[in-house]
Order: sequence, then C-alpha cells, then structure tokens
Amino acid sequence: MRPIGFVTVVIGCLMIAVGIIMAFFEVLTKIDSNRARGARAGPGFKGILRCVSSFSVATVGIGTLFVLVGIGILS
Repeated sequence: MRPIGFVTVVIGCLMIAVGIIMAFFEVLTKIDSNRARGARAGPGFKGILRCVSSFSVATVGIGTLFVLVGIGILS
C-alpha cells in the first residue's frame, strides 16, 4: 500500500508543477501582447488573475488533491 501513496504524491507534485508552469507562461504571453500594443506597466494582480486559464488552476487543484490523498495513504 505504501508505494501507491508515494506514487500518488509524486504524480500530484508533478501536476502542481505543470499547472504553475502553464500559468507562468500564460502570464508571460499576456505581458508580451500588452507590450506589443505599447503598454509600459505590467498587467497588475487582477490582470494576472484574468489571464490565467481555468485549466491551469484546475491542474493545480487536482494535483493538490492527489498529494493529500497520497499523504493519507502513507499515514
């Protein structure tokens, strides 16, 4: 039963990392498109929240659930 918990935690951590990287690149894309239109300042906190897709947020959330379930199996 222990290896299943360890694998679940590792998969969850990978999903969290992928979700954060996806959100990071979405924010970078938004900043680049704003700069191409002539904006000097960054998008701000609300602008960052608007340009992060729900898919990356869901990936981080599901990864968190995987980590919690894996910790529950390990304990």
